[in-house]
Amino acid sequence: PNSLTELRNKAFADCAELTWSREGVWYYEYTEEMFDYNAKERENGNPLDAVCKAVSREELLRMQKACAAVYCKDEVLEYVVRLIGATRKNDKLSRGASPRSTLAVVSMAKAVAYMQGRDFIVPKDVERVFVRTVAHRIKLSQEAELRGNTADSVLEDILKRAIVPKV
Repeated sequence: PNSLTELRNKAFADCAELTWSREGVWYYEYTEEMFDYNAKERENGNPLDAVCKAVSREELLRMQKACAAVYCKDEVLEYVVRLIGATRKNDKLSRGASPRSTLAVVSMAKAVAYMQGRDFIVPKDVERVFVRTVAHRIKLSQEAELRGNTADSVLEDILKRAIVPKV
C-alpha cells in the first residue's frame, strides 16, 4: 500500500465479503463493522489530531537510558533463558521463541522495574511481561490449536511449571 487510504482498505479486506451479483460481476460487500468504523471516523474527525506530547524528547531518552541501566542479576537472566528455552521444547508449539525473545523479556522487565521505582529486576517483573512479550513470537502446533490451546495458555503453563529463583 502506498497511501493511508490503501492501507486502510487493505486492513478492511477482512471485513469485506466477495459476492457474486446477478449481473455476473464480483464485488465487495462491506460488513456492518466497516460501515460503523467509517461513520465513527468521520463523525469524530481524525483521532491523531487529538494526540498530544506526553514527554519531551529529552525526557524520553533519559527514561530509555535509565531503563537500560536497570540491573539484572544472573539468576533472573537464567530464569528468562529457561522460560524461553521451555518454549522450544514444548510439544504444543511448532516454533518456540527465538533468543531475541530473551532480550525483549529482559528489556520489558527492566521497564517494569523502572516504573516501580527500582533499579533492579525481580522474577515478578519477568512474570508480568513474559506472556505479552512472547505470545506473538511463538507458533502453536496444529494439534494444540485444534484442542483449543492459545499462545497465552501455553506460556502461562510454562510460567507455572518454571522454578522461580529466590532473589
